Amino acid sequence: MVVLELLRLNLLLQAAAFDPGRYPQLHFEALSEVHVEQLHVEPPVWRLRGFLSKEDCQQLIEEGRSGLRPEKVYTKSRVLFDEKKTQPVAFVSPLLASGAYVFHDGDLFWTCGAFVAGLLSTILLRELVRWYVTEVASANGRGGARFRGLKWQLGPLLPGETETEGARARLLDRAQALCAVPDRQFLEPPFLTCYRQGDGQSLHVDSKELPNDKWSPQDKANFEASGGQRMVQCLVYLNDVAPEHGGATAFHHEAMASRARQEDLSQNRFLKALRASYEGGIYRQAAERGERTVILVPCAECLEAEHFGQSFLETHLLQASAMPNCYMNLLGQGVEIKESSVTTQLGFQEHRICEVLQNDSMYDLSNTFKVLVIDKPLIGRFRPLAAEKIGAESGSLDDLLLHSPAIQGEFFDEVDRFRKTFVQVPGCENRTAERIREIVTDAVDKLSRQHQLNATRAAQLEFAVSRQAYTALHSFVFPHLQSLLTTQEEKLQTAVKFYGSVEELLKVVPGGDRLILVDVSAPAEQLELLDGKIAPHEKIECVDQAHRLLQKSIGSERTLNAAPLEITGDDVLSLFILVVFRSQVKNFLAHVCHMEMYLQGPSRSGGGARFEEAGYAVSALQA
Repeated sequence: MVVLELLRLNLLLQAAAFDPGRYPQLHFEALSEVHVEQLHVEPPVWRLRGFLSKEDCQQLIEEGRSGLRPEKVYTKSRVLFDEKKTQPVAFVSPLLASGAYVFHDGDLFWTCGAFVAGLLSTILLRELVRWYVTEVASANGRGGARFRGLKWQLGPLLPGETETEGARARLLDRAQALCAVPDRQFLEPPFLTCYRQGDGQSLHVDSKELPNDKWSPQDKANFEASGGQRMVQCLVYLNDVAPEHGGATAFHHEAMASRARQEDLSQNRFLKALRASYEGGIYRQAAERGERTVILVPCAECLEAEHFGQSFLETHLLQASAMPNCYMNLLGQGVEIKESSVTTQLGFQEHRICEVLQNDSMYDLSNTFKVLVIDKPLIGRFRPLAAEKIGAESGSLDDLLLHSPAIQGEFFDEVDRFRKTFVQVPGCENRTAERIREIVTDAVDKLSRQHQLNATRAAQLEFAVSRQAYTALHSFVFPHLQSLLTTQEEKLQTAVKFYGSVEELLKVVPGGDRLILVDVSAPAEQLELLDGKIAPHEKIECVDQAHRLLQKSIGSERTLNAAPLEITGDDVLSLFILVVFRSQVKNFLAHVCHMEMYLQGPSRSGGGARFEEAGYAVSALQA
């Protein structure tokens, strides 16, 4: 059975005790052998590893499981009730009043009565829902904060237990030292909680309701006597569960986006080696610089080596420079740090872009500095993460950009900037295509370096990335082509409609008398799909498929007739004329121009086309 044991302890703050400002100051230096990480700045969330010893954790667990501690049952605790979910019922009153006005021929008595009745019903319904959620549905019908699990009180002393000895006493001592409160009266009695598989606690708030004008003087006095508002909550996890079983502490405040599980820095081999082997030297010097220091920590999954040399460690210890976002490591090499990526710059033999997986603040040696967990080291060999293996090993490159959020963000920012700032000039569509190709090439180069792709894979990747670029820019580029070619499109449609049937068209098409037996209905149906395609890549594939069907139709006709049917290059052009006539494609010239924009110019994939035959099919259609 999966069981998670934890402690919850709240700090009560009275104005008479001390004035902490917005948040009470936490004194981490008062705790020995504690690893401190800041998970969130505003509001502040800290993670302390080693707050209690393993022996104390086990003792508290046994006290709960053995029934030595009294069980706590919630009866009247507050829950979070979302009134926004009841807002739609506000339309009940106007609807009832409107109905009464219509059915009673505008009688104001019935109209007003219906409105009042609807209003009272709405208020009653809202209060009924509030009562049910907060008192009945919560905690399996017992009321409370929708809690499923077991709770025991650690406040009362056990027989023979003292205030200064035992795991409970050491827990309270460390909490008192951390918060620097003068007495334990400012700490609420802690609770021991046991979550078994399927247990949990739904969305709720742990702060107390503040006094307001409706409170009586006695209620306000009782609030102050009970300790006042909760200012700090301390959750002590006494054990852990395997990742596959889930389990997490989630914060519902809009300012926070806490992940269920992050890199355990205390177990990271790189950071352990840095602190253990060089604490008297480079690590201490880096920590003493405080906020000017950034430590890059390669994630545990990407590390291949078990031991690290001093140069490897010094490469990942950074100091802020005078230029924004630019840092220098202890070897004098330059590193650029953006919001979600770290890029090697001056002095590195290999250019690497590392994804920032985790952004933490660490408190150690009486200083706070930044720690960034990255997906690969700045130098040396590494083990690709699972997301990279998908693109580099399994052959699926379409999602490679998705699995590189930093490069993806820069790519789509550049695409959006192009859309907003680039001016499309009629007749200069080649320049538009060149700029799109530059954006794509830049993204492909970054992805190729990061994922170490060979030339063949890079060409395939360029096809996938350029398709995403043209898809994102479809509403910007294609309407321009439609507007530009409106006159020519009208002339083409007029010319097509001039011929009433395929037979009339065959009389003027070169070699039409020999091609009358070729069935072009299937290629025409395939070509009609052009109007539903977005990216030119998809349109090229559609034309290529139409060309293949046309060849199949020619082959079938050769089989059915004893006399061989000789098909020349000019005959292919004539057959494509028939296909266009039968397909009734709208915006035909705009589609052709759209495909030409992608096909033109040099690229890794050989002029932009994925296959030479596809390029030939498009050329035949253009002709």
